[in-house]
Amino acid sequence: MSFMDQRQNSNASTQQSKSILPTGTSPNATRQLMDSLSTGTPSPTDTFPPPDRTATVALRQPVVIRGSKKSKGTLRPPKGRRKVINMAATIVLALILLTTLTVVLPVDSASRGGFGIFQPIVGFVKSNNSNISLVAQQAATATAVTQDGYDPGGGRTYAGIPVAPDSPGSTLSRFFYGQCTYWANYRYHQLTGHWVAWLGNADEWVYGAQSYGWTVSASPKVFSIIVLMPGTQGAGPYGHVAIVESINANGTVNTSNFNWQGNWAVETIVQFTPGPGVYFISYPR
Repeated sequence: MSFMDQRQNSNASTQQSKSILPTGTSPNATRQLMDSLSTGTPSPTDTFPPPDRTATVALRQPVVIRGSKKSKGTLRPPKGRRKVINMAATIVLALILLTTLTVVLPVDSASRGGFGIFQPIVGFVKSNNSNISLVAQQAATATAVTQDGYDPGGGRTYAGIPVAPDSPGSTLSRFFYGQCTYWANYRYHQLTGHWVAWLGNADEWVYGAQSYGWTVSASPKVFSIIVLMPGTQGAGPYGHVAIVESINANGTVNTSNFNWQGNWAVETIVQFTPGPGVYFISYPR
């Protein structure tokens, strides 16, 4: 085919495509869509109708990617460790609470009437000399030397323990103030005019009296010194001594005491019964 024949065929195709367009319409112009196929009338404001989603499938379906291994969930400690952790947390909270209480509680002589359970803790937290070990040592010493029947000897002083109100030269200073031994010596001299000649704890007074020639008997006598051996009728590990003030018809005796059942340096009247572990001391006549 010659070049002229090709050109004629191309012009023929162009004229054939132009005949498709309506008369008076430019091939480069655009038209608005028809409002409806039934009316065939164009509307300048018409848009595409929304797609019918009920009759169509979503263009993009969700993709589920499954893991290769099964998830084990949140890591938890073993059962035994959980109990230990809970217990440790409880202890820490309790210590924090106790520490807070000790800080807010007053620390002075007036605090003795406060909540007694916290008084030892308060003594450790704060003191006049800020020495915790000294406070602990003083408390232990005070507890030891004020036990019923224990007598470390007079003339010694301890922190927090009152000093005997003795006059110079008095033999009362030979015994530890506030103890049952101190009272027995003081009261016996007051009633009979005789001082106790020996020293020692309450359970050592029977041997001391015998050593100095005093009378030791199982029978009571008014104004005699009663000695209770350790554990007898409520006596402590060091025994107890007191003064027989009177004798009852049933054989029991009424006694005056110091430091009986924790009444340190306080006089109390107690009734005892003669029997095993009970002795009576008196000055020989």
